[in-house]
Amino acid sequence: MRVEISVVAGPVKGRNFIFDRPSSCVFGRSAEAHISVPDAFISRRHFALNIAPSECKLRDLDSKNGVLVNGIRYGGQIPATHGIKQAPINEVRLRDGDEIIVGTTKLIVNIRREEPSFADSTSQPTEKNRADKQQNPAPLSGASIVSLTPERKSSTTSHSTKQLVAMLVLDVAGSTQHIIRLGDTLFGRIVQETVNRVKHHPFASDLVFLKGTGDGFIALFHTAEIALSIGKSFLDTPAHPDIQVRMGLHWGGVKLSLQNDANGLELHKAMRLEGVQLTDRLIAPERETAFPTVNRILITEDAMKQLPGALQTQCQAVGRFRLKDLNDTSNLWLWQSLKKS
Repeated sequence: MRVEISVVAGPVKGRNFIFDRPSSCVFGRSAEAHISVPDAFISRRHFALNIAPSECKLRDLDSKNGVLVNGIRYGGQIPATHGIKQAPINEVRLRDGDEIIVGTTKLIVNIRREEPSFADSTSQPTEKNRADKQQNPAPLSGASIVSLTPERKSSTTSHSTKQLVAMLVLDVAGSTQHIIRLGDTLFGRIVQETVNRVKHHPFASDLVFLKGTGDGFIALFHTAEIALSIGKSFLDTPAHPDIQVRMGLHWGGVKLSLQNDANGLELHKAMRLEGVQLTDRLIAPERETAFPTVNRILITEDAMKQLPGALQTQCQAVGRFRLKDLNDTSNLWLWQSLKKS
């Protein structure tokens, strides 16, 4: 039996783990795990795989968040989120085509029952496979890693106004109370000032689109790093002493119309970020961290991938969350102001 585990999402997306003989291995965040994945939502020793001649089994190793196999949760120390079915056992027999989700990592299982040929690429590696193995040595006996070429994403398509952009959404927290306390006119001026600060920012040349929303703004940028920099400026220097904000940063394709408007599913996702609450969390990170309700920037996984490594290390994983009014979830990271709110 030959088992192939393909990583289709997560920090090591594009890798294949191939087992062509009986093997056992541990999957986790620890550098000592046979298959080590730098994913903050994964336990140090998350689950074990046991590949026997006739079957392949997965067993949760008392991880914090458990393992989802085809939407059913196995193991896990914390209670399963509402809507997620919890299996009564922590072990499952894997079948061809099964989907495994741990943290931000998604795996697809491919099982072939025929015996491998002694002349195949595993026993007789080609020059390309040999080079791959030198760069990515096998994590354990019986498994090899093959680096796949990631799918290229085009920022524009012909005859289309769709662009890949960084989306920064800002919302003034408690806007209704501020309107009652300050009045429509003064509150409107404060909100307009936030828009003007983006428009006249030193990095405004990177701006693609900017629109006020009544209690904040939507701003699209060519680069995620600049979008985060401008978002940080509202945490470091508030628009008003009594004003607190919530922001979201996302990356994806947005359609820009000739009427100077923006739309698309990814933009709707970005607009849901500012209102995310702890009650929306489906999976907690392995290392628990504070989850502020204001003066924060929540960053999606797609946006995190666009940020330089130095900035990524300054963000904290806060879990996987349900996005309200959308049939979707998102792994989120936090950039929080060092100033007390």
